Amino acid sequence: MISKSKFDLKESKKRTGAIGVLILFFIVGIVTRLFWLQIIRGTALAKEAKEQIAGEHIELSPRGSILDRNGDDLAVSIISKSLYVNPQEMEDDPDKWPRGKQPNRNPREVAADLLAPILNIKKEELLQKFNDRDR
Repeated sequence: MISKSKFDLKESKKRTGAIGVLILFFIVGIVTRLFWLQIIRGTALAKEAKEQIAGEHIELSPRGSILDRNGDDLAVSIISKSLYVNPQEMEDDPDKWPRGKQPNRNPREVAADLLAPILNIKKEELLQKFNDRDR
């Protein structure tokens, strides 16, 4: 007859082995997923992240109108374009130019020159906004 303690020992070894195999599969799955995200898809995901941070945001669906009880418009959506500039980040990168060939220019003035005709705003007005300390 098999003693009870030997039977329990065999069963516990089986359970421990089964749990060990499950943990091993779990760890292999996590490592495989990390490999997939970092090595295989890493450059594509980095590109997506960069586009989300510094990319263009286009919202094409306007909201619905708000009406009063007679059906007259109280608030209506208007689609418009907007432009965001952080003047604190408007700096020329001297490392992009060869030594001795760095142009003597103010990046804020260059931006004002280029944007003024597009936005139909005076160059001086844009330059004043670009020179503000506020964002």
